[in-house]
Amino acid sequence: ATLLPLAFHVDYWNDLGWVDPYSQAAFSERQRRHSRRRGARFVVTPQLLLNGQPYQRPLFGEDIATKADLINRAPARAVIRIEQTRSAGNIAARIDVLALDNQARTSDVFLALYENNLATNVNAGENRGARLKHDFVVRQLSTPLGMREDGHLVHDYRIRVPDTWKADALHLAVFIQDPASGEVMQ
Repeated sequence: ATLLPLAFHVDYWNDLGWVDPYSQAAFSERQRRHSRRRGARFVVTPQLLLNGQPYQRPLFGEDIATKADLINRAPARAVIRIEQTRSAGNIAARIDVLALDNQARTSDVFLALYENNLATNVNAGENRGARLKHDFVVRQLSTPLGMREDGHLVHDYRIRVPDTWKADALHLAVFIQDPASGEVMQ
């Protein structure tokens, strides 16, 4: 209820003996952009980005709940609404975003379609023989959308859902991300 994790499976590990069926080249490029923002000379794959910033678990104890609570107590930076209708093989969505401050107003808006309750049998590599379970796997990510000068955006999407995806396990998320810092505004 306090965090919405989104899993962007990258494809740059696919040559290690096992191909991740949920990986996408676009997500690898997204990760490369994140690494360049952080000044890394090579792509870095953090286990978790919390609001767009690398999260390091403390050596002793656990602080993810405290950090999530701080994020959730912060004033909203935007108002986001999603309306959707579903029919066989299609999702129609309308997003309505209103930025509440200048930084959010100049940030990018994304719509992510993600799927839960996935599993993969690994046949090679370091996880050979394992059955991996996946939730919050991003299946489609919109191109970045900009808001009007007044900080408002209304955009309609029509998403074709392949028959191999579980329609009842698909969900939509909208987020606003600063392209310069990677910070998630809302």
